[in-house]
Amino acid sequence: MSPRRTAPVRREFSKATEWLEQLSVQLPALSCLGLCEDFCSKDIDASITERRRLLAAGVDLDDPTPDGACPALSRTFGAGRCSVYAIRPTICRLWGATESMPCPHGCRPEGGLVDDATAMRWMITSLQIGNHLDDPAVQELLELALTDQAAASLLSRFLRGDRAITTQLYERMIQLRARRPARSEQALLRRQRQLEEEDIGGLGVHTGARTFN
Repeated sequence: MSPRRTAPVRREFSKATEWLEQLSVQLPALSCLGLCEDFCSKDIDASITERRRLLAAGVDLDDPTPDGACPALSRTFGAGRCSVYAIRPTICRLWGATESMPCPHGCRPEGGLVDDATAMRWMITSLQIGNHLDDPAVQELLELALTDQAAASLLSRFLRGDRAITTQLYERMIQLRARRPARSEQALLRRQRQLEEEDIGGLGVHTGARTFN
């Protein structure tokens, strides 16, 4: 690809990276003790932009590891620590901060754990920024999860790499699809959500519609 053609791609990536940094400031912060390496799975989900950032730092999330751990996990100094902690994906930033992903060692964010629906809205915003919602099936999955606390909890765990709950998540989504309102009513509900959405930290990126400023 010629430099002229790659320039817009670089600018888009740079802007998306800037949005991700601004979003990360909005997420709950907690002091990590570095004791949760067993939960750092190779199946951690991340947006296209997040994966590109990690690749630039020398970490490919698709690289296989002998023990199934996340390729970003470093054991150079004994205990496993994230080698790209400063640019870790959004789902990793939510670990230990949400109801479905509490830290088993007692680390908690100031103000307590956030509910899974709130965490899922942050995830949707992150995936929008990261150009990861072009697949209608993924979009539908996330929108359904926003309507149901149990689905939001299961999906949060799935995105974090917990594949043991795949069947439970699938069955829950089938139930939600069966209860889904008629198409015209859905359109009204989507429009209502668009009117009620909150601007995340002035990013110009909203939780219900794919709009970037």
